[in-house]
Amino acid sequence: MPPMTLISIGLPIPVLAGVTYAIPDAKVTLESPATVQYTATVGGAFADYTAPTVIRWGFIKPLTNTTVKLKKIPWKKTTTPPVADSPLLTNLVSYWSFNTNFNDQHGANHLTNNNAVTRVAGKNGQAADFEKDTTQYLSYTDPAPFGDIDFTCSLWFKRESFSADAVPFGGGKAFGLTLSTYFFLIGADGRLFFMFGDGGVNAYTPTTPYNDTNWHHVIGWHDAAANTINLQVDGGAVFSSNTGGAFPSSIDGPSGIGRGYYSNVMTYFDGLIDEVGLWRRLLTPAERTALYNAGNGVTYPFTGI
Repeated sequence: MPPMTLISIGLPIPVLAGVTYAIPDAKVTLESPATVQYTATVGGAFADYTAPTVIRWGFIKPLTNTTVKLKKIPWKKTTTPPVADSPLLTNLVSYWSFNTNFNDQHGANHLTNNNAVTRVAGKNGQAADFEKDTTQYLSYTDPAPFGDIDFTCSLWFKRESFSADAVPFGGGKAFGLTLSTYFFLIGADGRLFFMFGDGGVNAYTPTTPYNDTNWHHVIGWHDAAANTINLQVDGGAVFSSNTGGAFPSSIDGPSGIGRGYYSNVMTYFDGLIDEVGLWRRLLTPAERTALYNAGNGVTYPFTGI
């Protein structure tokens, strides 16, 4: 490599063909006649240029003897603004995507695997695969009963059998009652319910059966101010019922994904469950739409939403 010489900024400098010159760490304009050609590099391989041009720190190697003037230009530091956290993280209690394990990706409610639940390809990444015949389920100690507050539950499910009632998600069994404190239920006729154990308050799909092997997105929520329990499936209509002031009570036992109490019977789900989330607030209609994402779903941490 030819001798390397540092070129000062702002002064005309005689330069020799074939000699490599270093440009100081600054953004500069190389002011030479447009007919003077040189080779330059900026942190990479040499390439041919014709002056004038603007480069940052690097090297130049003129192809002919000439006089070069470097004009310093203020170097503006640019930064990429940080991506704002998704509002879906606000008051999020727990989120289980099942993409790498059965741990809570947002909180500390990591799941206990009961009877060898497996992970398979899911709606987004991996999903939990439950076999009803072997009473498989995932459980966690409920951080606290939701009580008479706003809360929202969301998940994707895909059924593998349709002959009996199924509970894809359920809060722990309510004290003195025969139902989980809150849960999703798929009836034997394929209708979907979001229910409270207290008095059997529920919102449900009146006619549409979900006895199929397609992925479906379900969201259930309790509006404390309006005294309503609400259900939405696949981004469609919202079904609501008045609670009469009832709300989930204290629980007796762990909450479960893949099972729940219904009519004093532990009822299991047969199929896949994915992207399970719990919030201590109401999601907005826009947020519910974003979770469904035109049937494509999203996953934690909801980047870009």
